[in-house]
Amino acid sequence: MPAMPTLSRALALTAAWFVVAFPAMAVQLAPGESVLVRDNFNVIFTPGINAGSDPSLAGTVVADATRSFSLVVTTEFSSGMPPQTTTLTGELHDWVVRRADTGTLDFYMSMLPFPQFGGTIARPWQVGSTGVMGAEWRDDGAPGANPPTRLALSTVGDSASALYFTIDDGAPNMIQYPTPSAPVLFRSDLSNFSSGTGSATYSYSTEFSSAGGSTPLPFYMPAIPEPRPGPLLLVGLAGLAAVRWRARSMGLSA
Repeated sequence: MPAMPTLSRALALTAAWFVVAFPAMAVQLAPGESVLVRDNFNVIFTPGINAGSDPSLAGTVVADATRSFSLVVTTEFSSGMPPQTTTLTGELHDWVVRRADTGTLDFYMSMLPFPQFGGTIARPWQVGSTGVMGAEWRDDGAPGANPPTRLALSTVGDSASALYFTIDDGAPNMIQYPTPSAPVLFRSDLSNFSSGTGSATYSYSTEFSSAGGSTPLPFYMPAIPEPRPGPLLLVGLAGLAAVRWRARSMGLSA
């Protein structure tokens, strides 16, 4: 085998160093931004991340819930046929991981619908001190698990969502039973969490018909801690003592 030219070898070593020194990281999204993950029509498939490519995923599960849902879908036909309704059921897995390196929280979700889901899963969100959110999907889940089409943070930063298809001429990207969706990661810079309400919205449209429906879903969400009453009380007492000391001093000097 011929020896690798010096320049090529240097470039290869540099590329390998970048892979080791800079592992795959979640995409940072500011309010109003989104990232395209998958586009069947244009054959775009963005690779996911896993514990091997991103060591920062290591951590401890601090909350875990499976949430059952029932979603009524109404289909309208352009031919004038009467609308039809069907009921979509499923489970949404919602869990929170405290990162081992920073102590901040990663929020995950994965859906298993019956028979299939295409649309948007939105979870309540709270933008932290940096004003951005990390968003990505993991490729080390169930074999064949479907990644989202797009991940997004709402304009005001109060909702983080995963879209599972786009309305175009390409094949729809749907989550189909019995394979759950690949885990979606929303990364915060906060270390507290609470509960809020998000939604699962089914939405699909073709030249001949359109279908839609939505249902609320409880979710874990990042939370900015409120000031504890203890420190506030101490501040108040210190202020009151200062006022009394000043009044007493002025009385003595008079």
